[in-house]
Amino acid sequence: MTSLQHRLFQRLRGPASLLFSLAVVGLAFYGLHGALRHVEPEKVLQALRGLHLHAIAVALLFTGGSFIAIAGQEYFALKTARRPLAFPVAALGGFIAQSIGHSSGFSVAVGGGLRYRLYSMFGARFAEVAKVQASFSGTLALALCLQIAAAMILHPGLLDHEILLPHSLTRDIGIGLALIGIGLLGLTLRARPLHLLGRRIETPPFRTVLPQVLCSVIDIACLAAVAYALLPADLNADYPSVLGIAVVSLTLGIASSVPGGLGVFESSVLLLMAPSPALDDATVGALLAFRALYYLLPLLLGLITLGVVELWRRKRQSRPA
Repeated sequence: MTSLQHRLFQRLRGPASLLFSLAVVGLAFYGLHGALRHVEPEKVLQALRGLHLHAIAVALLFTGGSFIAIAGQEYFALKTARRPLAFPVAALGGFIAQSIGHSSGFSVAVGGGLRYRLYSMFGARFAEVAKVQASFSGTLALALCLQIAAAMILHPGLLDHEILLPHSLTRDIGIGLALIGIGLLGLTLRARPLHLLGRRIETPPFRTVLPQVLCSVIDIACLAAVAYALLPADLNADYPSVLGIAVVSLTLGIASSVPGGLGVFESSVLLLMAPSPALDDATVGALLAFRALYYLLPLLLGLITLGVVELWRRKRQSRPA
């Protein structure tokens, strides 16, 4: 790539990313508008009030499981970056970064900044924190790739409501994605750096990357379990379908920087699950409860935790040397 092409790419990257984000948001809310035409707000509130405490408790349990998995991934990401910290510190960093960063829509930039605010108190340098962020994001992307592949192989009819593809083709695409994911994971078995396009790339160690990917898989599986626990029983939704929709929606949400994938997951569930008119209100109520329990509650707790950390930072800085 020439210097002129590089400058042109840098200039166009920002507008292109913005257009992609707007397109995803527009399509999501267009889908929601069509799916919510017959929904009555009063009935949605009634459905929210009618949620069983057992379903809410199960949803909270899996929300906690998701953030425990994030803590594990953060712990191994710090090891991958060769800046290991104690598990409680890693858990705190992962929780603050993900609860706030993901809801902001710019999880890489915001999450990286929040990680640096905490880890710098323990001697971590900016370059080391950047490696932690890159490791976290990279293994999450790899986990999403493998889970999308599994969804396409095991459930090729997932998108039949919207996209008519031969199931054999869907499975072939899934197999291709699985091979790519396994191949990328296999590269971490190399003990030597990888040379690509004239650049020297250090391959992270397999012994820390594999646990990160497994933690990411558990994290996403718990996210889908939260939604599954809250959806009305009469919808007859099966967990593999909800997981497949969650994986695809999460991928689109991250790629488009939509805050918390707002509207993407909801529209996907309403379009692909295609609830009957009698279940529209209950399904929308369940999705609102999912948004509140999995995103808004952790965001609130994350902001409170960040405030406590900042007070701790100031107290440490005010101590006499």
